[in-house]
Amino acid sequence: MKLWQTLKQLIITSRPVGWVVFSGIFVSSLNYGGVQFSADKIIHLLLLTFPAGIICNGLNDVADYPYDLKNPRKKSGWSGNVLDKKYHKLVIWLAIIFSGLLLMPPLYYQNWLMFWATVTTIFISYSYSFKPFRFKSVLGVEILSNVVGTLALILIGFSYGGDLLDFVNKASTNLIAFCGVIVAIAFQAFISDYEADKESGDRNLIHFLGKKKSSVLAGLIYLICFWSTTYFNLKVGFLICFLFSILPLVLVKSKFFSLFYYFNVIILTISFLSIVIF
Repeated sequence: MKLWQTLKQLIITSRPVGWVVFSGIFVSSLNYGGVQFSADKIIHLLLLTFPAGIICNGLNDVADYPYDLKNPRKKSGWSGNVLDKKYHKLVIWLAIIFSGLLLMPPLYYQNWLMFWATVTTIFISYSYSFKPFRFKSVLGVEILSNVVGTLALILIGFSYGGDLLDFVNKASTNLIAFCGVIVAIAFQAFISDYEADKESGDRNLIHFLGKKKSSVLAGLIYLICFWSTTYFNLKVGFLICFLFSILPLVLVKSKFFSLFYYFNVIILTISFLSIVIF
């Protein structure tokens, strides 16, 4: 029973919604690099589910524990939880072990772009919440770290089929959309944690602008992404996300900001995967 409770706590902490996003980015970026998903990529895909979730979200839950106690979003379970202190050491050790495992594929394939993209992803996952860096509390850096971290995650999959120069050349026509959507999603994530971050003393761009202006800005960024991308599937996804970034302005309760943030994450994941499927 105790083992099951521990496992349940770890699964919730790793955010199963994030498993879909991480693995979706991996499969989409594989395809973008001209590589079809195959059996030898399954282990790498699995590493980007529960293990990556512990690294990305588990470490954040350990660092933000005092503030999560006052965060209404962390009481819902499906979008995060307050990680009991008795699990903190376990999560930290698992994050260290899983970080080592994530470095195994690039070392095995001797793929240095994949290696440094993985190192960057792990570094940002730690530095985002922990001092002395705590990127989430530095004005502007909180957004930039999200962009860099997500692009690094995209490069992990893309590197199976191309190098950094290939990515720049291929993504040049859609780079505004790729970076823009990361910024818009980051804005919505910060909005959903507005009260808790303010309580913690963090002063990011969302606190400077306020919830409503930030939602409007996220919506405008989705429109720019809609205009700049060459993929019809993404245009549909961006348009839906625009609507669901503006809707919380009418439903101003905090829970709606959180709800539409996760809804948009799922919509965008489906949009990117649809490029692969269709």
